[in-house]
Amino acid sequence: MKKELRRSRHDRWFAGVIGGIAEYLGVSSGILRLLYIFLAPSGSPLFLYLVLAVLIPEETRRRKDDDEANDHKREWSDF
Repeated sequence: MKKELRRSRHDRWFAGVIGGIAEYLGVSSGILRLLYIFLAPSGSPLFLYLVLAVLIPEETRRRKDDDEANDHKREWSDF
């Protein structure tokens, strides 16, 4: 299966960029977030994050968590 860089829908604080990169690289998103915090005061990581949030597509595959989260929602036709 080909690995693709996607913004995470589940491991996100803002746009899912760091969670998606962590999943792609196979590392902890917490470690990447700490690195980001240390680099952010220089200003360029914030700009880079916003650019990546626009360029990297959001994860589209459905997961079991998505199905469980939607189980409690009912449609009008269910009644």
